[in-house]
Amino acid sequence: DGLTPEFFKSFQIGHGTRQGCPISPLLFALAIEPLAEVIRTDPQVAGITIGPQKHTISLYADDVLLFLSNPEVSMVRIIEIIKSFGQFLGYDINYSKSEAMPLTLHTPSTSSSAVPFRWSPSGFVYLGIHITLSLSGLYKANFIPLIRKIKEDLAHWTSLPLSPIGRVNLFKMNILPRLLYVFQMVPVLLTRRSLSILNSSLSSFLWRNKRARLKLQKLQLRVGDGGLSLPNIKYYQLACLGRYLWEWFRNDPRSTWLSIEATPLDPIPLRNILYTSKKWVANRVRANLLLQNTLKVWRIFNKIGSQEDSLSLFTPIHLNPDFPPGLEDSAFFLWSEKGIGTVKSFNQLIEQHNLPSKHLFRYLQIHSFVSSEARLYPGGFSCSSIEEVQTLQKGLHGLIWSDIPRKNQT
Repeated sequence: DGLTPEFFKSFQIGHGTRQGCPISPLLFALAIEPLAEVIRTDPQVAGITIGPQKHTISLYADDVLLFLSNPEVSMVRIIEIIKSFGQFLGYDINYSKSEAMPLTLHTPSTSSSAVPFRWSPSGFVYLGIHITLSLSGLYKANFIPLIRKIKEDLAHWTSLPLSPIGRVNLFKMNILPRLLYVFQMVPVLLTRRSLSILNSSLSSFLWRNKRARLKLQKLQLRVGDGGLSLPNIKYYQLACLGRYLWEWFRNDPRSTWLSIEATPLDPIPLRNILYTSKKWVANRVRANLLLQNTLKVWRIFNKIGSQEDSLSLFTPIHLNPDFPPGLEDSAFFLWSEKGIGTVKSFNQLIEQHNLPSKHLFRYLQIHSFVSSEARLYPGGFSCSSIEEVQTLQKGLHGLIWSDIPRKNQT
């Protein structure tokens, strides 16, 4: 019946929520949202603008992350807002656990009495992840300590009276969740050395520091195939990082992190650089470790799926740096949205898609582009499993042509 005056009447709180109750963080989110909205809209609080968006605050339950520029003014104002909010709602900040990391070499000169945060130029821990000043420091700060700890734990557990299946289950229940969390939060591939250390420690644990009777690859097979279903660490990380490829394909405009990553390449969508020449991409993502690793994962997937020597059916035409007309002529956006390609004759395309006859030159441009690209790929045209999933989930059109007969596919 809508929000009637009866809906807004006060009610008596009889008891709080129990420890671990799932409604607790939801209630807290509702209670803290007014504070977040005041911070977002206050003119004296200057956030960080990346592309078209301004970023000021991120919240996860009671963990608050602020992004501020002009800190001499913004931080003082933030303290004032928090004090006012606390007087109204009884909300207090534990300043002894609050840290501030300057993103430049300059540390604000604001007095410690006005800003009680603890300055931490080297970084801080947020939701269990070490945040460093540079992207290159994420690997050393997060993976190296984790791998060292896992190695120590496996060595300590080696003497436990466990069967081989029990050891595999211990790895699944204790070690794997620790790895998966960092894999999903820090999209950086393990180095060969780190992966070798993990696999070596795992093998020693499984065989009690004795000579291995079976290779890890055999143990990683399913039980029905003669293995023990031992998790493959490399494949688990690829699966975790593949989630970012999924987001690239979805290109959800509501995704904050996606718009941040796409800003340096604007107007080229992140999905398009998967199909762009390595030379063009390398010059533009050299400074971004996250984009570099996501592209590596994409190439590894193509290698595993034997797609390296094939031209993808989803190679874009519109906003493709390898196809200059697609950058300059907005009419190619219409072609892409309709999935119009070059397999059929131009007369057939006119009949099916109601194209004007003046688009003949664009047809010839695309035909020339596809023909020249196809000569570089002896495997012909193909579509990877990831692309097929995207087609089913989103109805993504093949930007070259979705009806091209697929070669080398079963």
